[in-house]
Amino acid sequence: MTVTYKRYFKENVEYEDLATFSERILDVEDYDTGIIEAAAATAANNSRAIGRLLEVLHTADVLTEAEICLILTGDSNGGLKL
Repeated sequence: MTVTYKRYFKENVEYEDLATFSERILDVEDYDTGIIEAAAATAANNSRAIGRLLEVLHTADVLTEAEICLILTGDSNGGLKL
C-alpha cells in the first residue's frame, strides 16, 4: 500500500507502506543532533505515538482502561481512570 503524505507548503512525499512512513516521521535524524539526543527524541516521539494510538483505541471502545494499564505498566489492576 503506497502512502502519500501531503505536506503544507512543500512537495508531497510518497512512501512504500505505512510502516516506512511511521519510521520516517517518528525517527529523529538530524545532522546537528548528537546520537544520544536523537535516540532520546525518537523514543519520546514513539511514546507519544503509542499514547495517541491508545487514546484512539479507547475512544473507539476497542480497549478498556484496564487493558491500557496492562499495556503501559504490565499490571491490569492499576488505578487508571480516563
